[in-house]
Amino acid sequence: MDKARYLELEYQTLRKEIEDSLNRSFQIMVGGTTLIPALIGVLAYYAATAILMALPLMVVVIALLYLNQWNSIMRCGRYIRTRIELPIMGSGGWEAWLETHPGSGSGAYDNRLVDSYLVYAFYLLIAAYYFATCYVAIAYAKHAYGGVVGWAGLGVYIPVGVLIGVIVLRRVPTSTTTKHERGALLDAADLVVDPPKESHEDAGTGPFFSARTPFTLDIETSARDSVEAECFLASAVAASRPGIVFDFDGTLAEIAAHPDMARPLDGVTEILDVLVARMELVVVISSRPIESLLRVFPRRPEGLVVIGQNGLERLVDDHVEVRLSALTWRSVVAATLRRARAAVPGGVTVEDKGLAIGLHYRALPDLQLGRMVGVIAKELADATGLRLRPGRQCFSLEIPLDVDKGTVTSDVSHGLDWVAFAGDDHVDLPAFAALDRLRREQANMRTFSIAVRSDESPAELEGRADLVVPGPRGLLELLGLLVARLEDRRR
Repeated sequence: MDKARYLELEYQTLRKEIEDSLNRSFQIMVGGTTLIPALIGVLAYYAATAILMALPLMVVVIALLYLNQWNSIMRCGRYIRTRIELPIMGSGGWEAWLETHPGSGSGAYDNRLVDSYLVYAFYLLIAAYYFATCYVAIAYAKHAYGGVVGWAGLGVYIPVGVLIGVIVLRRVPTSTTTKHERGALLDAADLVVDPPKESHEDAGTGPFFSARTPFTLDIETSARDSVEAECFLASAVAASRPGIVFDFDGTLAEIAAHPDMARPLDGVTEILDVLVARMELVVVISSRPIESLLRVFPRRPEGLVVIGQNGLERLVDDHVEVRLSALTWRSVVAATLRRARAAVPGGVTVEDKGLAIGLHYRALPDLQLGRMVGVIAKELADATGLRLRPGRQCFSLEIPLDVDKGTVTSDVSHGLDWVAFAGDDHVDLPAFAALDRLRREQANMRTFSIAVRSDESPAELEGRADLVVPGPRGLLELLGLLVARLEDRRR
């Protein structure tokens, strides 16, 4: 039996157990609330004092049986949420949705609110029944056996009642989240809609963020992404061999008018320092040549893996290694570069990447002229055999090899048990697909695809993502929370 089939059968079994436990809890609730008053009346009528004295203990048994069924329901739900939904989907399913809590003032209700009220109402009724049965039992015991037996019964009922009350108050489950998970969710803090401020000095830790710093998300997705953000943080800290892969432009740096003007956000280098020290692998992979990437990202942590040209180049001991299969295309790229410079209108930046060409039309006065750039790029691709790839207000002409961010992400993930990728553009979609494959093929692998949202990011990217953050600063905020968690674990 393969793992996928095993998980499917396991899921079906647990859902059946939840259904059966719900039915049993309903039967216990209805039976208990009707049977106990009936027994009190019948036993009192026939003066069955000995059975009346055992009746409070019967109430205790009913309470424990009900508690057992709800524990079973929440235990099964917790297993489905953490061991089945996340490994298969990489994001929350029905059980995770049930645990989401609306933000204050949203007008929405807690998804388990009615369940919680019903459980506590039943236990309040059971408490009333316990006191009533104790009173009747003691009264009949004094009349039938004398005051000593009555007081002895009271001496038993009081500690039993206190003990059961403590058990119910401490152990009655109305959520599949554990105490530890609820603490972690509190650490994630309330979500806010406003974008993060330019300066982070108020957080008290410079470029880093406290574990209670609000995580900024778009209002339409805050309920979903708050759960996903917490899953991302908690699973990263729990992983034994975690790794994370980043795009650069539009992810760790804002998009600039010219490629050479881009710079990583303040705080990125410091955060990467911590991630490199605390994680098994940290990678930056860019469409840029490594030479260009090092110009705009000169200070980088020792141990950071740097990959350029979407996998064609890799920085090894301060020198660049290039895939041999790509070198045969150098002359084609060079000839196409000359043709592109002659063909494009003024205002278009033609970027020489050595093994690829970038046509950036962000500086054009009328971005509609970008369509003309696209036509030129397609004609060049058709004439030369290079592969055309659209980007954020640019077109890339690339060597047609089976190497992209997806193949690189798969390669660097060997030996890891947790992998995340953060990107902002079409070129990052193969990495998202690679994480999906890893998640399906390896049951113990946890993966997260993070879309860094912008006005230009493709809808497909957000649709394929497990988690969406509002721009590079939103990603920086999330990474700040991750760094705080990793440092807390170390202490």
